[in-house]
Amino acid sequence: MKVNLLLSFRNGGRCIVFTLAFVFALTSVNALAQLNKPGVLPYAASPAAPGALLDPLVAFPDGLIGLSSASPAALYSVDTTNGAAAPLVDTNGSSSLVGLSFLAGTLYGSDLISYPGSSGGFDIGSIDDTGTITFLSNQNGSSNWHGLASGEAEGRMWSIDINNGDSLTEQFPDGTVNVVGPSSIDGRGMAYDDGNSILYATGGNGLYTVNTATGVSTLVGPMDISTDGNVGLAFDECSGTLYMTAGSVTSLYTLDTSTGSASLVGPTGSTRLDGLAWNGTCEQFDKEIVAGNDIDGQDGIDLAVEVGIQEPASYDFKINYNQPDLPPVQIEDAVPAEWQVVGLVDDSLNCEFAGANKKDNGKSATLLTCLPESTEGMVTVQVDARCHGNKRNTKCKPTSCGALYLNDGAAAYELDPDTGEPVVDDEGNRLPPLLETNSLCLVAVSDLNGDGIDYSGNGDEDGDEMPDWFEACEIGTDPCDPDSDDDGYDDYIDDCPLEGPADPELGEILESDGCIRQSECSDGLDNDDNDLIDFAGGDPSCDDILDDKESVDFYYPFGPQTNVDEGDLVGWTLCDISLYESDTGDDLPAILTACDKDNLMLACRETGSSTIQLLAAAPAVDVLTDTGTGNTPHNANGTGWYFNGDFSWGFALEGDPISLNECDTENTNPELRLCWHTIQSFTVGGWRCGVNTGLNDSTAYEKLIYHAD
Repeated sequence: MKVNLLLSFRNGGRCIVFTLAFVFALTSVNALAQLNKPGVLPYAASPAAPGALLDPLVAFPDGLIGLSSASPAALYSVDTTNGAAAPLVDTNGSSSLVGLSFLAGTLYGSDLISYPGSSGGFDIGSIDDTGTITFLSNQNGSSNWHGLASGEAEGRMWSIDINNGDSLTEQFPDGTVNVVGPSSIDGRGMAYDDGNSILYATGGNGLYTVNTATGVSTLVGPMDISTDGNVGLAFDECSGTLYMTAGSVTSLYTLDTSTGSASLVGPTGSTRLDGLAWNGTCEQFDKEIVAGNDIDGQDGIDLAVEVGIQEPASYDFKINYNQPDLPPVQIEDAVPAEWQVVGLVDDSLNCEFAGANKKDNGKSATLLTCLPESTEGMVTVQVDARCHGNKRNTKCKPTSCGALYLNDGAAAYELDPDTGEPVVDDEGNRLPPLLETNSLCLVAVSDLNGDGIDYSGNGDEDGDEMPDWFEACEIGTDPCDPDSDDDGYDDYIDDCPLEGPADPELGEILESDGCIRQSECSDGLDNDDNDLIDFAGGDPSCDDILDDKESVDFYYPFGPQTNVDEGDLVGWTLCDISLYESDTGDDLPAILTACDKDNLMLACRETGSSTIQLLAAAPAVDVLTDTGTGNTPHNANGTGWYFNGDFSWGFALEGDPISLNECDTENTNPELRLCWHTIQSFTVGGWRCGVNTGLNDSTAYEKLIYHAD
């Protein structure tokens, strides 16, 4: 198996982002876009223009940049804390209802006019930090590209052409234009969220998302402010904030991307500042898989690897480092022993690798150490999966199901400027890393069901209702075993899927949620002389109920049960019994006083029968959780409970719907439903014992409540 590890080390930005991402395709455009984030490329300044307020060698500052619709059009820096706009430079042209956006480090504006080299109409062009405009295109002959947004990975800009039926239009940096399709909105403000690939646009008083493949717009919600048609949008990739300038006398707002609602930041102090763009790179130390196997040909990176394969796969993964405010660092990572590093390519980070056991015998993890000498660099590390090299066994790693890590989390350690080694404390111990990334995980699986491997990681080879990758990499359970800890509870219903099985010899007790607790009575004796033997251990003092509960015979069912012999209810005490015709609501205070232990069981049966027709149990706090009068139960111990002291009380199978018309009339799994009226305003009994309903006046059925510590 061959894996390429990319490390990049970059300067710039204002916020820290830690991410673990799986990128399912890597093209030359994507790779270029990752390197050419806004404001990162070296800036080639043009000669200073008249009225320039910046030093011509200084690029645009990080943050929000605004452009006014004026003659001349002027660039501003906009303060995100109070909205105030500070002038940067006058351009050598004019603009009208302008759009503004950065792409690959270059600032572009739309609806630009009256500058040297213009088409004579309305243009889109680049604007440098001296205010000089350079023609790009004539906007397909349109005079109304009021909004402008750009996608770094996509390598293009978007505008909505009001003169062409409000069509979403693509503008490329080489000057070519492509019409996508009608959007049904004017898009006077536009911005793109690169991290989530979402194009935002305004239309009238609403915020919309726009499908970049079709042009179709979808309303997010009303902004609830008047824009006067003067709107600028910009998305801050570091903070995840969508900003808007709006109004002839312009103010700065933030927009809620889930509702569209606008919140005022403050006045800009400028008029018609309707072009808005975000500039900067985010501080980051993160890791992502960028290329790898695609065995099933689905144009995606395989996150699942088959156990014992003989044809190795290939993966590329990248670590991004961008921390301009940190001191010099040493970056370290480790490639697990399932893989071997065979070489370094394009190393500009001064990296070395060596076996962890220093013997280079192919039996240990490989340590990668990088000492970057500048603020920018990258290294590609080529890694092969280890394979058995004999005639009887030619299989490669992995050899068992579970998590298959490509590498450990990378760490950045501060360097001592005097020694060139990581900083240590007074006792000579290395200080913790300044930053760490997550590790990268694949899932190793076998084809247990004979229908092939789902290489996306979304398969379920062991049939436990959990995706293979989620099991191995998020939970840590075995994707090839439905009960990873062998405690009798499948992983998907086991709250502690890695704890079992319980060992009675150690005084361990397996609870009904699949978790283990330590017995408080664990000396192996019957300390309270109730003919039930305590578990082994060392606590000689037990009360009767605790001792009973810790007996192997203690009955604590998971989910509703039917047709249970009354004699099986070991450990439970009957605390209330009444006929179905009785009024539970009026009797409720007395019932709760009598049934006051930690666990409650609700049950029903034919009057006088020794067989419980239906029962369910859970901690009392769950059974008595007030769910009001709605149809959302409280789930506990495999049961959906509902309770209200002036409505109804009962249960159904966890996950099944309920329909409370006071009592539950739903008929999904009807034999597992129990409901009693608790109405205080008039006398009413019943109502339901499994499939038997309408029992308000019945003397043929009994209501039973048990409790236990």
